[in-house]
Amino acid sequence: MSMKRLGIWQQYTWREYYEQVKYFSLGLINIGLKSCDVVAIIGDNEPEWFWGEFAVQAAGGIATGIFVDSIPTEVEHIASHSEARFALVNDQEQTDKFLELKH
Repeated sequence: MSMKRLGIWQQYTWREYYEQVKYFSLGLINIGLKSCDVVAIIGDNEPEWFWGEFAVQAAGGIATGIFVDSIPTEVEHIASHSEARFALVNDQEQTDKFLELKH
């Protein structure tokens, strides 16, 4: 996998990919992710998105993607109808969408 960051191509080996998913998965389990829990993921098409999705699956959870350009009401619709217990977000803009729904 390759991704351009600040104009420079960054390459990830299969080992790095495996380790990112492994530790991300263990972290999710550590904060309480259980088998069949739904995790909403919203972010750009970057390696971290895929690591998060595979980490959720490795921990026995279910990943639900949300388009990065979704407005807060759309985020709420998907998160509530999927019964998401966790959210993986890309940046402050995406975090703010969830914070609006905190009630």
